[in-house]
Amino acid sequence: MLLLFLLSSGSARAKIKLFVARNFYARKYDYAHEWRRLMGTLSGENDPTSPLESRIIRACAEILEIPGGALWVIEYDRPRLQATWNYKSRHAISDAYDPSHFLDEDGAPLCLYGSRLKASPFARDDGAWVVVPLPHNQSIIGFLTLSKPRTKNRIDWEDEELVLLVARQCASFLAEAKAVASLEQTRQFARFNRQYAFVAHDIKNIISQLSVMLKNFDRHANNPEFQRDMHETIANSVGRLQKLILRLSQLEEGGGSAEEPENIAVHGLLRETVAQYGKNHPATLCIHVSPRAEDIQVRVPKERFSASIGHLLSNALEASGEAGNVTLSLDLVGPNAIIDISDDGPGMTLDFIRDKLFAPFQSTKTSGFGVGAFQCREFAREQGGDLEVVSSPGSGTTMRLVLPALS
Repeated sequence: MLLLFLLSSGSARAKIKLFVARNFYARKYDYAHEWRRLMGTLSGENDPTSPLESRIIRACAEILEIPGGALWVIEYDRPRLQATWNYKSRHAISDAYDPSHFLDEDGAPLCLYGSRLKASPFARDDGAWVVVPLPHNQSIIGFLTLSKPRTKNRIDWEDEELVLLVARQCASFLAEAKAVASLEQTRQFARFNRQYAFVAHDIKNIISQLSVMLKNFDRHANNPEFQRDMHETIANSVGRLQKLILRLSQLEEGGGSAEEPENIAVHGLLRETVAQYGKNHPATLCIHVSPRAEDIQVRVPKERFSASIGHLLSNALEASGEAGNVTLSLDLVGPNAIIDISDDGPGMTLDFIRDKLFAPFQSTKTSGFGVGAFQCREFAREQGGDLEVVSSPGSGTTMRLVLPALS
């Protein structure tokens, strides 16, 4: 009875014939050879400059001796043309694309050719002879439209099985390349956003300087010395803003920092910074330089070095208050230049220093960005040094900037 049922059922007979063909007849492909050829094509052994998308088209087309094709990927549920190889589509792919066209009744991927192709929206492209899905992780991420073969040919189950196997491997390559590109783009955006936060922080510092100048304008507007200071401060602010814009534009173009390292006399730069910040703040600000450190130099980007000193000095002046004292010291200890910026403010707890001081994007100030201390420490570490903190509640704070000195 079972035999009679199997012989009378068309679908059962077809499955039996397919089973026999697959297991009792010789295969027409040397699968080891085909796999080696596939890996060679995808890796670009013979054409390393060719884009991955073009190599995927060739990898699938070569199996069926097809001279050209096009690769489409699915983006936002719509097919987007990614690459062509000796192929020109004679009609746009229908907007009514549906991945179910590539699935059989059991949900397994299948190629569209012959009657299947004619019954699908892809029949509108009369240049397509077979359409191959690119299955990956239970979804169709794209498809290939391949042109007619060089010689008259007919696709059988073994052709389709191999093409689908190759297409699945190609889809994994395509998905991995897309993931890498997406990760790189995310990194670029993160890098740009982080740099933007640093720039915004620097702009805030410039605004603070200009605000102090504006606050004193009514009282000292007629003072020639104040006028000179105002002119210098505004000119310095414009120059710093221009450099910040340059840094952002170079970063957006994929470049690195706009500033190259240079040899800097530390003593001179510290005096310039003290003069710039001290004239507009009522706190007492003084500088001490060890005799052995008067002539030392460091090789660092000058603008970032100056900005780091300015930030640490500004924080110290703010912490000490109008009646406070801030001391900037320079010494040479071994191979390193040691710059201490000390204030007599309220100090910080060890927990705050450990958990929050250098945590980016966390600030105790209502108008702060929380990147200043982090930025200063990152600058020091990039130059081979470090930023250390000596502080406790009620005893003030010393920020110690350590940088390798030039011998």
